[in-house]
Amino acid sequence: MYKKLVCCLVCCITFFNSYAQDTLKITFGSCNDEKKSQEFWKPILAQNPTHWYWLGDIVYADTENMSELRKMYSHVKEDSNYRKLRTNTAIDGTWDDHDYGLNDGGQEFPKKEESKNELLRFLDLENNSALTSHKGVYHSSLIKTSDMNIKTIFLDTRTFRTALQSSSIKGRRYDTNNIGSFLGQKQWIWLEEQLQDSTIDLFILASSVQALAIDQGYESWGTMPHERRKLLKLLKDKPAIILSGDRHIAEISMTQNGKYPLYDITSSGLTHTWGYYRYEPNGNRVGGQFAVKNFGMLSICKSNDILYVTAELLQIPDATVIERLKIPFPTLK
Repeated sequence: MYKKLVCCLVCCITFFNSYAQDTLKITFGSCNDEKKSQEFWKPILAQNPTHWYWLGDIVYADTENMSELRKMYSHVKEDSNYRKLRTNTAIDGTWDDHDYGLNDGGQEFPKKEESKNELLRFLDLENNSALTSHKGVYHSSLIKTSDMNIKTIFLDTRTFRTALQSSSIKGRRYDTNNIGSFLGQKQWIWLEEQLQDSTIDLFILASSVQALAIDQGYESWGTMPHERRKLLKLLKDKPAIILSGDRHIAEISMTQNGKYPLYDITSSGLTHTWGYYRYEPNGNRVGGQFAVKNFGMLSICKSNDILYVTAELLQIPDATVIERLKIPFPTLK
């Protein structure tokens, strides 16, 4: 899941990508079972994206065996269409639980550092000393065009996350828990610093798990309401969009968060979805909920001091648009 950024408390990795074109196309997705067909790359390539963001579950490893994990990543990386994407598209991302190594796992996973090394190798970031100098995989990326500065902040919702509260209620896996941490102290300090940059036209947060759909009873920021409140407080009055995955469905959620509305665009999964559709409550949902294979795309441009983001959810394999929303971010003085 972005001019120079100085992080004095925690090291981070920052990319500087400059583009002459007036419109950026950021495609994104999650939940890729490497054993299943990788047909989704063709419709993604057809969008001519400037960027591709992994939102987690790049592979379904669930293992402490790093040799096996590397094989799975290599299988994805060697796909001929993914190689084409890597040629002309900036690729970045974060992890979720299955590529991290433990289903719904957090700080208790014993191989987090070894697994991090394999993710960085897959993303071609293994030699970047800034990212390898701190624990976890959180980092940021800056995109600059002739008239826009966009910062993407890739959160790590696994390495530092404390235990969730299991639920005894049928249909729910977790109850809310007002103790513990989602990001850990150092990542929270780093995130606050990243959001203080007043030159940014748009912040994109890649969260891996949902932040605004909190009624569904599975992993989300809603399992730790105090941490979710902290996140929304940091984002208040800032032009921001959250990207999430994890759920094997597609939907858009929104809440008013100060001067700007805050959207959470959920795209999951690339290779599989629910076996059958079952309605889930989501008081923040905008539009529908789609149990189909999908990927997402943000088309971003600026006109007359207003930054416009067209958020789309597209069905695989034919790239049919199943949800589209145009979001204006006017410059506020």
